[in-house]
Amino acid sequence: MGANITMILIVEVKLNLFKKILLLTLLNSKTFKQHLCYLFKTLFDAMKLENVTVLDYVDDMAALMHGCDLAILKSGGLTVTECLCAHLPMILLGKSYGQEKANTTMLTGMGASMHVTTARELIVTLRHLHDHPESLKALLINGEVLRRPRAAEDIAISTMELAGKPQKRKRAFCRFYWGGKPAHIR
Repeated sequence: MGANITMILIVEVKLNLFKKILLLTLLNSKTFKQHLCYLFKTLFDAMKLENVTVLDYVDDMAALMHGCDLAILKSGGLTVTECLCAHLPMILLGKSYGQEKANTTMLTGMGASMHVTTARELIVTLRHLHDHPESLKALLINGEVLRRPRAAEDIAISTMELAGKPQKRKRAFCRFYWGGKPAHIR
C-alpha cells in the first residue's frame, strides 16, 4: 500500500450494524501514526463501537483485501490497483488532485468505483449499497475491464523483447544546419 493514506475495509456492508470494520492507518511518521491509532481507539471506545479494529501495519494485505466486501479509500494509484486485482469494490473518498483526480475520473467513468466527498454522501452511498447489493456486483464487473494483475510482468517481457531487436530509426524529413555544422557538434 502507498504511504500517507487511511484505508477503511468493510467486511460486510450493513449501514446500522457493520459486522466488522477494519481501519488501517498507513502513514510514514511513526509518532503521528501512534497518535492517530490512539485517537481512533479512544474515539471508538467512547462511541462504544466494539466492531471496529484499528490496525497499523499488515503483513498480508492481499489476504485481508480478499476477505473484505468493500474498501473506502483515497484514489492513489497503488491502492486502487491492489483493490482492482483483489476483486474489491471501492468507494473513493475525498477530493482528489493531480494523478488521483485522473484515477477518480477514470474509475468512476468506467463504473468501477463510486466517489464521495462528504460524510453525508458516504452514508447515502453505503445505504444505497446496503439496499442494492447488485451495485457491488456491478462495480466488480466494471472493474474487470481495468484489471491487469500481471501488468508489470507484461511490460518487462515487452521491454526485453524490444531491447533484443535492432530498431530502424526514423530519418529526418530534412536536415537544417545553422552555421554549417549540426547543432550537437557546435
